[in-house]
Amino acid sequence: MSRRAAYLQIAAIAVGWGTVALIIRWVSAPNLVAVFYRVLFASAALGAGLGLSGHAGAWWQVARRPWAIAMGGCLAVHWLCFFGAVRETSIASAVFATTSTPIFLAVLGPLLLGERLHATALFATALGLAGVAVMTGLGDPGEVRPLGVALGLTAAVLGAFIPIAGKFLGRTSAPAVIVGVQTAVATGILLPVALASGIAVSPSDLALLAVLGVVHTGLALSLYYRALQRIPVQTAGVLGLLEPVSAAFLAWLVLGEPASSTTVVGGMLIVLGALLVRPRGG
Repeated sequence: MSRRAAYLQIAAIAVGWGTVALIIRWVSAPNLVAVFYRVLFASAALGAGLGLSGHAGAWWQVARRPWAIAMGGCLAVHWLCFFGAVRETSIASAVFATTSTPIFLAVLGPLLLGERLHATALFATALGLAGVAVMTGLGDPGEVRPLGVALGLTAAVLGAFIPIAGKFLGRTSAPAVIVGVQTAVATGILLPVALASGIAVSPSDLALLAVLGVVHTGLALSLYYRALQRIPVQTAGVLGLLEPVSAAFLAWLVLGEPASSTTVVGGMLIVLGALLVRPRGG
């Protein structure tokens, strides 16, 4: 896969993830229960696929690697921290803190993967985060509370570790195997939370959550980790900011939610940041 193809693939995945917010709007189950089923369906689908294709041994081989276990733990705790942030501070500040992941990727990528720190990527990151700030408005300062912001930043750090670990493991392991182990670990961690919240969901919810699990998680993450081998994690972090732009556009297109001028301007800043990190060569 060329670097340009990898860039376009990750950009497309980020835009596709914008439909997650739309699907969640139609799901009546509590958020953490929805996340549990999402990783459960992903884990089950990938596990079945690997088993039927005779690659179950590869699953167990990856499952013994600490980085893979850490990825699953980070995925589960990331969501716990994000929803904790939403409860403890304003939604706008929680979203902004959580989407600061590209900052941590810019720091951790060179440290853990030996990637070069590119000035263009740093500028694109700043531009993208400025776009998120404009889109969210950061809310009423009086509603911003330190605990919620801290939880959001923790979610951002964990969100940065996940693609770094995925890229590291992807050097020697198949992406589908990595995602299978990651989601299985996350499922085990989130099970007690889901049980406490009430694990029963309606058939319609179950169908939507199956789509989120199989398509938006199992398939999308497998393709994401594959493409990540060809571009820096800093670039992937900037492209990830396309998700809220896509979500806002779809909310306007499908749900009829108004798109304010700040949403449009913020989205344009994010798109500009994404264009700045596009590969110059093949």
